[in-house]
Amino acid sequence: MTGREDDPRRWFADRLGEGLRLCGRSNTQLALRATAILEHRANLSGGRVLVDRKRISAWSTGADLPQDQRVLEALVKALLEGLRRQQEQGRADAGEMTAGLLDERAWLSWWRAARDAPRGEPWLGAYLAAARRAAEAHPYPGVLPGSRLPPLSQVYVQQRGRLRSGDHPAPDAYGSPGTRLTAEAVVSADHDVLLLGAPGAGKSSLLRHVLITMAASMENRGTAVEGDVPVHVPAACLTVRGLSFAGQLAAAARDELSGQRVPPLTAELFERPPRPGSRWLVLLDGLDEIVDVRQRVRLIQLVGEHRAGPYRFVLTSRPLPEDELRPLEHDSRLRIYDLLPFEPGQLRSFAEGWMRTAHDLDPVRLPDPEAAVRAFLAQATRPPLAQLARTPLLATVLCQLHAAGPDRTLPRDRYGIYQNFELLLRQRLTDPQVPELPDAILAALGRFAARRHHRHGIDDVPARDLLVEVLRDTDGLRPPGLPPLDWTARREHLLRRTGLVSARGGTYTFVHLTIGEFLAARHVAADARLSRQASRELYGWPGPRTLVSLSSYDRFLIAAWLGGPSRDPSPQAPRGLATALRRSARWSIGAGYIAQLAADGLTPPPETADAAAAILRGLATDPGRVGHIRVEAARALADLRHEQGRDLLAALAADTGLNELHRMAAAETLAVLDPPRRPPSP
Repeated sequence: MTGREDDPRRWFADRLGEGLRLCGRSNTQLALRATAILEHRANLSGGRVLVDRKRISAWSTGADLPQDQRVLEALVKALLEGLRRQQEQGRADAGEMTAGLLDERAWLSWWRAARDAPRGEPWLGAYLAAARRAAEAHPYPGVLPGSRLPPLSQVYVQQRGRLRSGDHPAPDAYGSPGTRLTAEAVVSADHDVLLLGAPGAGKSSLLRHVLITMAASMENRGTAVEGDVPVHVPAACLTVRGLSFAGQLAAAARDELSGQRVPPLTAELFERPPRPGSRWLVLLDGLDEIVDVRQRVRLIQLVGEHRAGPYRFVLTSRPLPEDELRPLEHDSRLRIYDLLPFEPGQLRSFAEGWMRTAHDLDPVRLPDPEAAVRAFLAQATRPPLAQLARTPLLATVLCQLHAAGPDRTLPRDRYGIYQNFELLLRQRLTDPQVPELPDAILAALGRFAARRHHRHGIDDVPARDLLVEVLRDTDGLRPPGLPPLDWTARREHLLRRTGLVSARGGTYTFVHLTIGEFLAARHVAADARLSRQASRELYGWPGPRTLVSLSSYDRFLIAAWLGGPSRDPSPQAPRGLATALRRSARWSIGAGYIAQLAADGLTPPPETADAAAAILRGLATDPGRVGHIRVEAARALADLRHEQGRDLLAALAADTGLNELHRMAAAETLAVLDPPRRPPSP
């Protein structure tokens, strides 16, 4: 945590953010109450809004400060009313708050120190301000009615990373293998970092949050202080031939900040330290999104070659194949961390942020954010959603679905969550002149995604640029008399409005890889020929007839074929699917695949589930197996047979024959499966 003396502006912003999270009021409610206090004190009338929610948001991110002491005092009074009410109802504990958070005099002291703190020089300040604004754009798609998604800083919940073992001793400051650290502490380490996380685990959100926090702090403290300067770079942008490493960084930074007023971002700028005694902190996002393995390996080599330069690297990726990961585990200057899902208490904080935001956007639809949080958690903390909602992307989508329809039942499986999200998105997309255009654009996105995700291509047409594909597939819908350039602009505008894609450097990409995987699977599963082709690659029909892999895309595809709690099986489901699942359940890796499908909310056939459960139970109870395999088998069993898996985890946590690290992992997994219940709110 930033010290009060080190960075008074950051300290003030962090304390305000802490108060906003704990007070139980939305920014809109606080703004209205603070305005009422101001009007009462000044004997004003007329209903003028003297404090608004956008200003409160800016103050809590460090982008600005209250300029008038009277406004500050009214806001603090409204904030403390909420905090004390939360205390009285047992929802907040003063002992867990920063000292002074309930003291109006402390707030005044913090504000004065922040107001008087020196500001930085303009060159770096202009870059940092632009980078922070770009990072505030939420990396997930949104369907909240009538508005874009809120700034990331309003709804972000701190995550944790766990250090993996390697061939080198971990520094004391970062613990030993298995140690859990806040994700921010992981990124702020002196060494390079590779952060691994499952699809939707929050990797991009973390990097953006780190950039927002660092940029706001540096803006406030000035450019003469020590500290690395962050630059967010999609990993795929560093595979451009013909450009130097610094040139690729510069081009990527220009793409990320396109449309914003920034100083010239040249290759020369990135060849040298951003300021004396500092380095560029290169936040390299999405290593796994580089499809070509050779390019991926080359990029890792490129990172190693440039460590002697003015750079430090933080890379994110989905889990990598063993042969790619092994050399990194032997790298003495790199630490590998697993980005952990939400812990039991974090989903509540996450939901509170989203419901307050939804209330700010539409108080009529969501009049009581606290009631909305309770209703949401009543569904999201029960199986199978209890596991699914620990993933930040799925939690984001679920929160939006609930905010858009607080009285509706949430979907109960992973595929159904994305399907409901797409239906809600479709309801807000309209074109009065060409009513069929929204459906045509979504269909074109599905075709494009399928070409990109299918291993060997689903037809003879290679996937080209996303915009080119959408324009080509919808060209025949042009109304008579509409000029071609206007027609292109109309379709590109609607494509942007989907929120499923983003433009970077003139090229469109899916805003999140998982969205593309869902659209691809939905498209393939609706077509008999494509389904047959996909099945041959997935389980070798009519060959060995067992699952040969189970990627995120594969899980979507199987879910689309099998159907789910609220949808029928696809009539195009290929032959041999049930046989392949049944045979896969009889071997260890395949049994894990079946458990993954169950964790996604699917219901495997009883014979298949029984066979997989028997294999997993055997692995978990075999004393000859390595401890982490036994723990993982028990966790997977819990996805199929909750009580059996839970009992085995409890036994492993108490087994003195296992080493402490594995016993701790079993206990932590058990705590997630059966978190302690909070007492009901009065």
